Amino acid sequence: MMPPFATRTIEDVTEVLIDYRGKTPRKTSAGIKLITAKVIKDGFVLEGNHEYIAIEDYENWMRRGLPQQWDILVTTEAPLGEVAQLRTPERIALAQRVILLRGNPTIIDQGYYFQAIKSPFVQAELKARSTGTTVLGIKQSELRWVRIPYFPLPVQRKIAAILSAYDDLIEVNTRRIAILEEMARGLYREWFVRFRYPGHEGARMVESAVGVVPEGWEVVGTTNAIAVNPPTKVHPEGDKPFVLMNSLSTTRATMVPSLRTAIRFLLESHLVSKTAKRLMFSFCLLTMLWPVGLRSSSSYGRKRYARSSFTSLPGLMPFATMRSRA
Repeated sequence: MMPPFATRTIEDVTEVLIDYRGKTPRKTSAGIKLITAKVIKDGFVLEGNHEYIAIEDYENWMRRGLPQQWDILVTTEAPLGEVAQLRTPERIALAQRVILLRGNPTIIDQGYYFQAIKSPFVQAELKARSTGTTVLGIKQSELRWVRIPYFPLPVQRKIAAILSAYDDLIEVNTRRIAILEEMARGLYREWFVRFRYPGHEGARMVESAVGVVPEGWEVVGTTNAIAVNPPTKVHPEGDKPFVLMNSLSTTRATMVPSLRTAIRFLLESHLVSKTAKRLMFSFCLLTMLWPVGLRSSSSYGRKRYARSSFTSLPGLMPFATMRSRA
């Protein structure tokens, strides 16, 4: 079916396409960031979980072209269709399953190009041209024929200006969240590792099963302090939003980085597992399957889904937080 707007292909509007499919660089513990498919999520390159290549290997590895600020990155497999834009001039290297796109400025505005690839129309195009059953992937030759909604350049710039403002706001809020989480970690270390909590002066330290702790503190098992998989009822009727394991952050105690992809809907009620749990405000989530230990808090979506019952799927373990007796 023909869309109600003009289209052009990625091949038509792209000036530079860089693809390192089939090549694997030598990785190091530090150096230049290697952008892999797993750190491209919801329009941004996630921080805190990067791999690196050696600085001396950079020029030799990036022979097919050097990334520039505002270039677009698209994942071609595992997952397919995640998009990010390079928002700084920082030097980065590209891994497999990531394709770089730079539009022809006489044909397409780069900001609009980025927003267009994130659109449901282009995402559907990517999936329609993909192959695979368990894992969807798209070949470069097919990617080039994916259609992009096309408008005159002045209209493109207006669309990009409006949508980019939202992306800027998301980026600012993400940084604020990172700062607040670091403050929380610092407070935890101060109170529960160094034991410099309010009123600690003069507290007597005693031996315990986990080392020296302030007198009066107890060492108890996890299940004595929190409710693991608390029993909750999920009604099978109707659509249910649910949380995917890959929606949980590897670096932050929040879903990443927005609910647009973090929350999906079960369109068929029979897909609700008997082991599913209804998530309540302030529940914490921890993955039990690979990758083990990803965590999040269901309070992230409280306002938007205040009238919805959150459901977790097998592989996610909800924890109900409990108040201190003090």
